[in-house]
Amino acid sequence: MFWHDLDQRLCEHLSTAKREVVLVAPFIKATAFQRLLDAVRPGVRVRTFTRWRVDEVAVGVSDLAVLDFVEAHAGAELHLCDELHAKVFLVDGAAALLGSANITAAALGLSAKPNFEVLQATRVAPGTARLFLAELEGRSRLATRAEAETLRAEAEALGARLPREAVTPPDAQGEGGAIQKQSWFPSFRSPDRLYALAVDDDWMLKAASGEPALQDLVALTPPLEAGEAAFDAHVRAVLLASPLVASLEAFLVAPQRFGALTDWLRTILPEASHEGRQSAGQTLIRWLTYFSPDRFEVDVPGTYSEVLRLRRS
Repeated sequence: MFWHDLDQRLCEHLSTAKREVVLVAPFIKATAFQRLLDAVRPGVRVRTFTRWRVDEVAVGVSDLAVLDFVEAHAGAELHLCDELHAKVFLVDGAAALLGSANITAAALGLSAKPNFEVLQATRVAPGTARLFLAELEGRSRLATRAEAETLRAEAEALGARLPREAVTPPDAQGEGGAIQKQSWFPSFRSPDRLYALAVDDDWMLKAASGEPALQDLVALTPPLEAGEAAFDAHVRAVLLASPLVASLEAFLVAPQRFGALTDWLRTILPEASHEGRQSAGQTLIRWLTYFSPDRFEVDVPGTYSEVLRLRRS
């Protein structure tokens, strides 16, 4: 764990990259950012994730000029995630520094009154890194010159109206609101293959962001280093604790045929077509009977459609 010489430690870390550097920090100042770019070897891709808020730009905790450096650096990209709070410095999808430091002079110990920050070196499994980046990418957008100019004008107007102390503290965003859980419905139709894909580093690195198995893995964030049994136990726990399954169990107070399940899914997937609900129902049954065969079973009585039922202990 490092809490001194963070600028030097971070530059040394980034200089080891051979393929890609990923910088993740909500606050980025141009001078500190340029120092990190200078530490990266030529030809190494640099992807930066940050956030731009009018109040934060107005009080100077973030610089829109970061975009200038990105545009001038071959192979660099700047992404914006409005909810970002993480600080991660990832090299080649495996070596990471994690901690509290943003990319600012005060955070990296370059100012007269530096912050007290820490960074921890760690190794990240390729699959875990891919899941983290897939979700981050999905919640982000590419920064554009048009957005930067619009934000600059708004920040200047805000700065002229409000005293510095009147602006909401940067770390206070998101406080006080109601907690909302994101809904998730399994989309990969072969849950028996999910673990094999999750630990296949080559597949994880090449999988497109819209790949159903990758989307499910991002939503589940299962452990990838503890073996298949731990993986399956995690998925089972998340699945059974979901509002989806709680609602389904109430529906299954009596066994239900597949057609009734398809109709019931209107309440869960109101925008889906009939065919879409049929496909979703088949996928859900496969997940339930694979990860929780002790609680869910399917019968095919005679020539009739499938019947989904709860197992009674």
